[in-house]
Amino acid sequence: MKFLLLLLLPWSVAAADACRPWSETDQGDVTLVVGDIEVKTANVFDLSLPEENRWFHRFTNEWHRPTRPNVVRQQLLFRTGDTYSRRVLDETERNLRSTSYLHRVTIRETEVCNGAVNLLVETSDNWSLSTNFSLERAGGENEYRFEVREANLFGSGRALLFRIDSSVDRESRTFFFSDPAFRGTRQQVSLQLDSNSDGEGTALRWQKPFYGLDSRDAWQVSVSNQVFGSSTFEDGRAVQGFTQRRRNLNVSRGFSAGLIQGAATRYSGGLIFDEAEVSLVVPVTSVTSASDEPDVRRFVYPFLGIEYLQDRYVKRSNLSLLETIEDVSLGHRVSASVGWSSQVLGANLSGLIISGGYSRGFQPSEFWLGQVSASASVRVSNAGVDQATGTARLRSFRFLSRRQQLFFQASLSAIDNPFREQQLLLGGDTGLRGYPLRIQSGDRRAIATAEYRFFPDWYPWRLLRFGFATFVDAGQAWRSDGDEPALLTDVGVGLRAVWARQANNRVLHIDLAKPVTAVDGVDDVSGVQLVIKTKAEF
Repeated sequence: MKFLLLLLLPWSVAAADACRPWSETDQGDVTLVVGDIEVKTANVFDLSLPEENRWFHRFTNEWHRPTRPNVVRQQLLFRTGDTYSRRVLDETERNLRSTSYLHRVTIRETEVCNGAVNLLVETSDNWSLSTNFSLERAGGENEYRFEVREANLFGSGRALLFRIDSSVDRESRTFFFSDPAFRGTRQQVSLQLDSNSDGEGTALRWQKPFYGLDSRDAWQVSVSNQVFGSSTFEDGRAVQGFTQRRRNLNVSRGFSAGLIQGAATRYSGGLIFDEAEVSLVVPVTSVTSASDEPDVRRFVYPFLGIEYLQDRYVKRSNLSLLETIEDVSLGHRVSASVGWSSQVLGANLSGLIISGGYSRGFQPSEFWLGQVSASASVRVSNAGVDQATGTARLRSFRFLSRRQQLFFQASLSAIDNPFREQQLLLGGDTGLRGYPLRIQSGDRRAIATAEYRFFPDWYPWRLLRFGFATFVDAGQAWRSDGDEPALLTDVGVGLRAVWARQANNRVLHIDLAKPVTAVDGVDDVSGVQLVIKTKAEF
């Protein structure tokens, strides 16, 4: 027996020596493969830290179901035996960070054993169950919302939502469910049901998206049916009321050769059914309430599309959210599609339908970050351009220090030959915080905002984050065939607050804004406007 042990000893020593700690110099080794993958999911708070071990931290962890390790494992873009690539690990981190229920994500190499890289995936959760009641005020009007949302049902990654909204336009009740890994696959299913004071809606989607830059195929089936009311406005007053019924069906398939030289090109094709039935129910400026004949617009068309996107990202914080890692794309992203709507397929409007979009980021230095985006759609018939819409936006961040920032945003939107229920609105709910709702309207709109932002190093109870802003807004909406109204400007100060450890953590905005430009014929543009809203961004 001793002789046998002596024979096996060199082999056991060699096996032990075959594993060594990971080194940064190993990243250039193209012969490495992925070895063992360990997934560790943590609760909301780290109780080993004194500042996260108070009674409410312990209570939160006790009543929260952590994300199941297999839910994280299903979303990994790599498997044991795959060729090792740090780029793939970084992309997986971005994908996991985009889920609202995960707070922190790290994927790191631990050791190399016989040419295989062992990996450790660590995540910590956000508190996924939220019951919110919010009272919002903008443009002199009040809105409220009651919401119960579970973003990570029993640690499965599924989302469930029930919401009651009351706004100046309607009262609505919404039910929403989504499963981002249907039956343990890359398929995604979502269902939304709306019951509104002015109609109802249903939307169902079943899809397998391009879940990674190197994904080779995708498909989608979606259907929706909505009935709702809307109005057109002049000087903040409703002048016409409409009932709209919209039905949509989208069946598509996509293909790609994967990631080639740092970019992916994706091709898609499918069929779209898009119908709108618009009825004038109340001409508000008239004494009669008679309805006219409904305007029915039905487009049915096959389409072909292409998308090009580059794999260039940087990590920043305090852009859209507070003290949260955000992945900003610096690469070009271009998309375009073309389709032909024909009466042969059941359409009542024929023509060429073209749409496209472009976005990219730029970082001239570590103190400056910018983003540009644009989108447009055009419908062309034998008579020429029947309708066109377009929007362009620029965002710029100038980092004065880790806690101070200058922000600038400008956008320009236009509609040519709009349908009768279409218009662009400007006011307290669309970026001009010192004015009433919908104070201007038209088929052209320009708006710009400049802000000085300050982020205090204050994190009470490891729960709340705060920010402050002083701002100037300027905007104008007008009709291309009419006189241009005055350029409206306002100034103000604002407080931002967010529950930092909660899924879908929306930012509370409390702004005091004073209009600078008077508006002819509008009496309630004076004093200071109080704007209270919750938004997805700072």
